[in-house]
Amino acid sequence: MKTITLNDIKNDLLGIAMELEAEAADRRRRNAARRHLQARRGIECHYESLRLAGELNHEPVEGDDITPFRRAGLQRHPGDCPRRLPGAGSPRQAG
Repeated sequence: MKTITLNDIKNDLLGIAMELEAEAADRRRRNAARRHLQARRGIECHYESLRLAGELNHEPVEGDDITPFRRAGLQRHPGDCPRRLPGAGSPRQAG
């Protein structure tokens, strides 16, 4: 039977702590990449809507209830161009 020394226990605990820190760092990196992508998509959506509005040059006529998106034959879904990114503006947890 193998005897377990104090150094073996220390090494095991250190390995576990390093693995937990690596997982936390990886989670932070993925969350940062996700936030960056959401911000980039929001900016692209904003400029696309400006471009479409300029191309359509839609001047409302009395009784005209057709939106520029429908006039161009486009369907705008609620998830296409979010007005507010998920998690944006939520208070950060103190830690």
